[in-house]
Amino acid sequence: MCTTDPQKILATVLSRVQRFDFHAIGADEIQAHLAYVCSQEGFTYDEEALELITRHAHGGMRDALTSLEQISTYGAGDVSRAVAQEFLGEVSGSVLGSVTEALARRDVPALFETVGRLVDKGRDLMQFTRELAAHVRDVYVVSAVGTSQDVIAGSVADAESLQREAHEFGSVDRVARVLAILGDASNDMRIATNQRLVLEIAFTRIARPETDLSLDGLAERVADLERQVAALSVPGMVAHPAAQPTPAPQPKTQPVQQPEAQPTQAPRPQAAPAPQPVRSPQPAQTARYPWTMASSNGTWRDVVNELVSRVPSKGSLLMGSSARLG
Repeated sequence: MCTTDPQKILATVLSRVQRFDFHAIGADEIQAHLAYVCSQEGFTYDEEALELITRHAHGGMRDALTSLEQISTYGAGDVSRAVAQEFLGEVSGSVLGSVTEALARRDVPALFETVGRLVDKGRDLMQFTRELAAHVRDVYVVSAVGTSQDVIAGSVADAESLQREAHEFGSVDRVARVLAILGDASNDMRIATNQRLVLEIAFTRIARPETDLSLDGLAERVADLERQVAALSVPGMVAHPAAQPTPAPQPKTQPVQQPEAQPTQAPRPQAAPAPQPVRSPQPAQTARYPWTMASSNGTWRDVVNELVSRVPSKGSLLMGSSARLG
């Protein structure tokens, strides 16, 4: 009797059988066995190619040996990374890294261009989405717990690139949202007639959270605002509100009083009024309002209005807010 749900078997049956639990074989064991087979068969191989075969085997030794046999035949006894990538249809790590960086920069044209190149090369977009999700998972782990060989597999250079990509995203919550959208896209591709459109819509949702009405999209927009306000609170980076045109000072004219006509006396000439000192207009003081250290509601309202004028989609989130000194 074989089952993947042993908890559903009745206790009376379990008490009368001998139980053996089978688990997936570890990646290190599969890769070591593949290297042994290559040495016995006289194949030349790359460690990266064996690692790629192991990752596609998903813990199954039989699938790994089948892929090794096919790749060695396809490459005439040479099990190289290039041959393995071409045979298994996997996208190179540099492409995955460039796509991840484009997601972090919200570069939609670059993302659509990459999808177009993959389609022209005949790549499987569902497989690409899964590989991208696996790569973003490593970025998520590095963003959450740092570079540790226990949680991510790869060389030191791979860890450095993952750390750089995690820094470009800015927050671990943003990477988590990317993983959620890629997971939804992978599920939708199973029954979609146009997988390319599903992937492009997913990329647009990731790159433009202002168009995403979900709670995750709103949370990312608020997080972006918080990062901008935190950056402006650094000494020397004070936000200046938009300069309002200062009207030129108008000179005050003194009304000229007409002398009343005297019927019996000749009108006397009026003495010229004493010249008034001309005051030079004071230079307009440029308001300097730190965005995070507002001292009154009026000052915070100026900051909100300035943000609304620059980025309406983000400033509207703070329309009903008020500032409080902590």
